[in-house]
Amino acid sequence: QILHVARMFPVIRFDAAMVLAKMHIQRLWFPLPGHAPGVPSRGGWSMSMADFEAAMPQEFWREVVDRVAQEVPDTLLLAEAFWMLEGYFVRTLGMHRVYNSAFMHMLKKEDNAGYRVLIKKTLEFDAEILKRYVNFMNNPDEDTAIAQFGRGDKYVGVCMMMVTMPGLPMFGHGQVEGLTEKYGMEYAKAYYDEHPDGELVARHYREIFPVTQKRSLFAEVANFQLFDLYAPDGQVNEHVFVYSNRLGEQRSLFIYNNRYDASEGWIRLSAARLDNGSFRQTLLADALALPQEHDSYAIFRDHQSGLEFIRSCAAISDNGLYIALGGYQYNLFLDFRLVRPSKLKPYDRVCHELDGRGVSSVELETLSMSLRPIHLLVATALERIMREPADTAEPDRQAEQFGAECAELLESFSVRFGEIMETALTLPTGITEQAAESYYTALRFETTLGDVAGSNRIKAALGIVEKEENAFRPLAKTLITLDAIQQMLQQNGLLEEQIIDQLMLGETVKTLMSGKTAWPFHGEQAVDLFSCLLSRRTHAESDETPDDRLMQSIRTLHESGDLHFSSFLQVQHLHDKEWFRERQLTILAAWLMAQALIDSDKPSQRLWLEAIETLETAAFLSGYELTTLLQPPTCAEQ
Repeated sequence: QILHVARMFPVIRFDAAMVLAKMHIQRLWFPLPGHAPGVPSRGGWSMSMADFEAAMPQEFWREVVDRVAQEVPDTLLLAEAFWMLEGYFVRTLGMHRVYNSAFMHMLKKEDNAGYRVLIKKTLEFDAEILKRYVNFMNNPDEDTAIAQFGRGDKYVGVCMMMVTMPGLPMFGHGQVEGLTEKYGMEYAKAYYDEHPDGELVARHYREIFPVTQKRSLFAEVANFQLFDLYAPDGQVNEHVFVYSNRLGEQRSLFIYNNRYDASEGWIRLSAARLDNGSFRQTLLADALALPQEHDSYAIFRDHQSGLEFIRSCAAISDNGLYIALGGYQYNLFLDFRLVRPSKLKPYDRVCHELDGRGVSSVELETLSMSLRPIHLLVATALERIMREPADTAEPDRQAEQFGAECAELLESFSVRFGEIMETALTLPTGITEQAAESYYTALRFETTLGDVAGSNRIKAALGIVEKEENAFRPLAKTLITLDAIQQMLQQNGLLEEQIIDQLMLGETVKTLMSGKTAWPFHGEQAVDLFSCLLSRRTHAESDETPDDRLMQSIRTLHESGDLHFSSFLQVQHLHDKEWFRERQLTILAAWLMAQALIDSDKPSQRLWLEAIETLETAAFLSGYELTTLLQPPTCAEQ
């Protein structure tokens, strides 16, 4: 009958297979003389062990496995073998897969030392056996996973073990949804009126399901290593499960503390496993295939927090890895990559400075450290601009002075940036003269804007108020200065995007502008606005009318997905629409006008003011919704 079924189906599941093992057939049905029978009614069927062996010389399941392998070799045999017979069924009887009830029972009871011993014994016998276990947290014969493990961190931690261990993970009925009713296959319907636990489902999608997509990294055992965690007192902490695995260049390190109390210690040496006929222990650095050179560093990411960490490979080899986990907490370290420090990327200094702390991006942290001299240089120049008192000299004299300051800054910048990049920078011809001319035009623009009717709202957006509170001049100087640096880097082929993002100047600008609450924008808003203006500056100049140019600039920023643009307009996503702030649009439009007029003294201010008024009217009619505002005009409107 089994062979008949095997010829029709690729997988056969044997329910309660353990009752047909020889030891249990003898125990239940043919008790030894003088021994209490496993089944009371079978007391009259007692039999000596010699007679039993003669009557049943072979294991039934061994015969099944061998016959199926010979006659229907592509069939997978899956056995339910409780009563702690999982190992026996795969080691001795050769069953392809076995439900591993020990995983559920021992982790539920927090018999962590006992389960670690099972794994160790398996590794000492044959690591391949780990691949044949089906690990689960509930089944129709047991209480639900929620009843056994709860809904919190313990459930998630054990579930993460289930999906990162070699073998096959199995999710039970209602497990993901957090249902509490015990499932029975004979049920025609559920008896409890239950609804999915939204937070638990969300944690599955956030933490567990992404890891199941990487099963190829965890399923094999060729590079699987189990580690001991040595507590500060030198004793092995049996409550913490630590194991690593590799697949090609992919590496993983999983750590889980299966108890309420916090745990800490060092991971360095693996448990012994049978390898080519001898027992071998492996250093963590070797298990992760890390080099031992002192100038090699490993960067890796924690799956749960998303933070990245950097460690010296030599330090991991010599001392191992220190970890500290709260009760029922886990770390899953993925995305390992090896790096070496350079002048531009001083990974060694970053590793020392972070001292074990995680950051959102080690690369950004490294780049920020290498660019600190640049940040200091720019911050000093911009701080001087912010603190300068109102200059009463003639515009041409002010422009000349600004040009000289700009030339000094660019010269210093080119030297320091060239040292970091280990390349010589060329100062473009006429760039400081252009900066001086732009500032001269800005001063004229500031003066003449007051003569144009209806410009008060625009003047406020530009910060053109009483002289002692005037924000326009320092803001214009800042924009022109950043633009000059950006042009210099572009002409040297060293810039791919606007300067604030690429040189990580956002925090510098934000800090300098944080105390300017009386200005039209300050702090983070200044970073966003300058980024938008400098991003538009990287595009070729256009001969379009102010109306077309203004709308096209805003449309381009929106279509590019520029986060600075949406942040400055304070865009909110609601009902599949993008809503923005009226005042923020006016400020952006005013500075796009100022930028265009500073760059070129045509077209006239009047046309630009009319273009801004047209834009504000369109914004009002759109209900301040971006998609509607930026829709191309219809033929009738044209």
